[in-house]
Amino acid sequence: MAEGVKGEKEYVGMSSRVRETRADHHRIGRRRRCVCRHRALRSNQKNQRESTAKSVFREYLRLAFEHSDLAEPDYQKLQAQPDKYKKYSWFVAHLLWACEEILRYEEGKIWKENLQRHKLLH
Repeated sequence: MAEGVKGEKEYVGMSSRVRETRADHHRIGRRRRCVCRHRALRSNQKNQRESTAKSVFREYLRLAFEHSDLAEPDYQKLQAQPDKYKKYSWFVAHLLWACEEILRYEEGKIWKENLQRHKLLH
């Protein structure tokens, strides 16, 4: 009998060749399921990276809209106001984090150009 295979009782009375063939089919089925699970896991990871990247960038855009003075800064005014300059530093840090997340997810030409435009403002 084929050992280590589910349903060994169904092999009783079969030739050894038939038992081996069925056991091979069980092993192949397990491998296929494993490959399918691996592909699904990779797909889920990619989807999660995309979702995170877009969410972080969307948050940056929201901050830029709410704080237009930080999105297009006047450096002389910022240097004269230490609290405002600190907020600006965090704003730029958020932009860089968004850029990093987007580029980790997608390295397309359109995204690179878009991110470059935002970085040039600072």
